[in-house]
Amino acid sequence: MQQAWGKANNERFTWHDLRAKALTDADAQGGNAQALAGHASAQMTQRYIKQKRVKVVDPLRRSSQGQPATRPDRD
Repeated sequence: MQQAWGKANNERFTWHDLRAKALTDADAQGGNAQALAGHASAQMTQRYIKQKRVKVVDPLRRSSQGQPATRPDRD
Protein backbone atom coordinates (compact mmCIF):
# COMPACT_ATOMS: atom_id res chain seq x y z
CA MET A 1 0.00 0.00 0.00
CA GLN A 2 2.84 2.43 0.84
CA GLN A 3 4.36 1.99 -2.62
CA ALA A 4 1.10 2.72 -4.43
CA TRP A 5 0.50 5.70 -2.14
CA GLY A 6 3.97 7.07 -2.92
CA LYS A 7 3.61 6.52 -6.67
CA ALA A 8 0.48 8.67 -6.56
CA ASN A 9 2.69 11.51 -5.21
CA ASN A 10 1.01 11.49 -1.81
CA GLU A 11 2.77 12.21 1.46
CA ARG A 12 3.91 9.31 3.62
CA PHE A 13 0.96 7.74 5.43
CA THR A 14 0.78 5.60 8.55
CA TRP A 15 -2.16 4.17 10.47
CA HIS A 16 -1.11 6.50 13.26
CA ASP A 17 -2.07 9.39 10.95
CA LEU A 18 -5.56 7.95 10.67
CA ARG A 19 -5.88 7.85 14.46
CA ALA A 20 -4.75 11.47 14.75
CA LYS A 21 -7.23 12.53 12.07
CA ALA A 22 -10.07 10.75 13.88
CA LEU A 23 -9.20 12.60 17.09
CA THR A 24 -9.04 15.91 15.22
CA ASP A 25 -12.45 15.31 13.65
CA ALA A 26 -13.97 14.27 16.99
CA ASP A 27 -12.68 17.47 18.59
CA ALA A 28 -13.98 19.63 15.72
CA GLN A 29 -17.43 18.08 16.09
CA GLY A 30 -17.54 18.75 19.84
CA GLY A 31 -16.71 15.21 20.90
CA ASN A 32 -14.39 14.18 23.71
CA ALA A 33 -11.21 13.40 21.79
CA GLN A 34 -9.26 12.78 25.00
CA ALA A 35 -11.67 10.03 26.08
CA LEU A 36 -11.69 8.55 22.57
CA ALA A 37 -7.89 8.36 22.60
CA GLY A 38 -7.65 7.15 26.16
CA HIS A 39 -5.07 9.81 27.01
CA ALA A 40 -4.48 10.70 30.65
CA SER A 41 -3.68 14.31 29.80
CA ALA A 42 -5.37 16.86 27.57
CA GLN A 43 -1.92 18.06 26.50
CA MET A 44 -1.17 14.76 24.76
CA THR A 45 -4.49 14.86 22.92
CA GLN A 46 -3.82 18.43 21.79
CA ARG A 47 -0.51 17.32 20.26
CA TYR A 48 -2.39 14.86 18.05
CA ILE A 49 -5.11 17.33 17.15
CA LYS A 50 -2.72 20.16 16.29
CA GLN A 51 -0.87 17.95 13.81
CA LYS A 52 -3.95 17.11 11.74
CA ARG A 53 -5.85 20.39 11.43
CA VAL A 54 -6.45 21.14 7.77
CA LYS A 55 -8.12 23.91 5.81
CA VAL A 56 -11.59 23.02 4.61
CA VAL A 57 -12.45 24.17 1.11
CA ASP A 58 -15.85 24.69 -0.40
CA PRO A 59 -15.71 23.17 -3.91
CA LEU A 60 -18.78 25.11 -5.02
CA ARG A 61 -17.32 28.56 -4.30
CA ARG A 62 -14.35 29.96 -6.19
CA SER A 63 -11.93 32.66 -5.15
CA SER A 64 -11.07 35.50 -7.51
CA GLN A 65 -8.11 33.40 -8.72
CA GLY A 66 -10.37 30.50 -9.68
CA GLN A 67 -9.29 28.30 -6.76
CA PRO A 68 -11.73 26.71 -4.29
CA ALA A 69 -12.44 29.20 -1.53
CA THR A 70 -11.68 28.31 2.07
CA ARG A 71 -14.42 28.59 4.63
CA PRO A 72 -13.75 31.46 7.01
CA ASP A 73 -15.33 29.55 9.92
CA ARG A 74 -12.77 26.74 9.76
CA ASP A 75 -9.03 26.40 10.52
